[in-house]
Amino acid sequence: MISSRSFAAGIVTDHDGADADIIADLAGLPQPSWVAMNPHTRSGHIVYALNSPVCLTDAGHRAPVNLLVRVKQGLTDILGGVISYGGRIIKNPTNTAHMPLWGNTEALYGLKKTSQGPLGRRRSPPSASQASTDGSRLHRGT
Repeated sequence: MISSRSFAAGIVTDHDGADADIIADLAGLPQPSWVAMNPHTRSGHIVYALNSPVCLTDAGHRAPVNLLVRVKQGLTDILGGVISYGGRIIKNPTNTAHMPLWGNTEALYGLKKTSQGPLGRRRSPPSASQASTDGSRLHRGT
């Protein structure tokens, strides 16, 4: 589980377009931790795992929760994600119905660093026709 009612250990973007495997690279974003992609439609969940979970309860501080919400909204905007996606249920990358695309083992992100990077530049997601011929930086799993 990437998040619960108490903690968020990652940010999931539900991308229904046909380019979930390359959209982050096209947008100039860092490599996702993983993408659980439908191999037929190329839609899927793009996941950025956090190096430090964010406490979502009253025991946690509001500043990290507010930053988490802003980063999640920024990723949704940039990656052309589904705005209404609640994030509680995610595609299992080990399920045989999904093709997992694993990022590097170092693909863990801090909220502050993520919010200061390309997310500061809000722009619309690029189209699949703008894809480079070398493809994505992700590794296709089996």
